[in-house]
Amino acid sequence: MTVRIIAAAALASLVCAAAPTAACEGEAGPGGFVRNPPLPPFTFNVDVAMAMRHFPWLHFHVLGVGSYQPGKAYLVHFTKLPWFAPHEAHDTDLAMLEPAMWPSRFL
Repeated sequence: MTVRIIAAAALASLVCAAAPTAACEGEAGPGGFVRNPPLPPFTFNVDVAMAMRHFPWLHFHVLGVGSYQPGKAYLVHFTKLPWFAPHEAHDTDLAMLEPAMWPSRFL
């Protein structure tokens, strides 16, 4: 569970795009800002080295491959996890980080 949260936080800092709404296309939103166009589908590599500075002073390395398809999927497959990670943690769905997918997932 901890690995999922850490990986989700790391990926959220790298990629978090929202699909434009009708009100945001070409028009200035609050503060005069214009929303960027949505990202195209892409794949990415995950390479995270973690070090805990307090007890239990664990150091581990996580590797994986991810894919993003706007409005459809945001998945990461971990190829290397520490020994204490649960076996079902090899595939993680990060759709919760993509606001454009919230209506289809949570409503």
